Amino acid sequence: MKKIIAVGTITILTTIGLAGCNSFQSSETPAEQPEVTTTPVVEPLTYENTEFNFSLTFPTNWGEVREVESTQALMNGAQATVVELTSNEDTDRVVEVIVVKAADKSNIGDLPSTLLKETDDYLFYFNASGDCYGKPGCEDVKYKTMLDESQQISATFEVK
Repeated sequence: MKKIIAVGTITILTTIGLAGCNSFQSSETPAEQPEVTTTPVVEPLTYENTEFNFSLTFPTNWGEVREVESTQALMNGAQATVVELTSNEDTDRVVEVIVVKAADKSNIGDLPSTLLKETDDYLFYFNASGDCYGKPGCEDVKYKTMLDESQQISATFEVK
């Protein structure tokens, strides 16, 4: 009889102990999960010119890009088409792609522009508003930023 009481007492104590452990565990509040926030991804703007089959990609801070196209005479009568692209967010931000027929290559002389690409049909040159950085009137950090942006833009130039 003592064995039955001892076994019963052990069983009761064990049950109470386990119940206490379970109630202790269940009284803990789960750790708060950190709130996850997402930032919408804004894709850069890619400009495509269908007349000369080239494209450029602009940083998102340019917003919409407005195109102005004009033809200008260059050295020795060679004709060039200047495709001017301006930011609608800041009209000081301007890039130009100057397109010259490959047949006029010997007539254009030295252009104060960067040659981007030469194809069988055209020569593509590049100018940008940040190109003046460091010169009188263009010392502002804004022009340094525009120069950096113009270098990034010119690096995206592709002929299709």
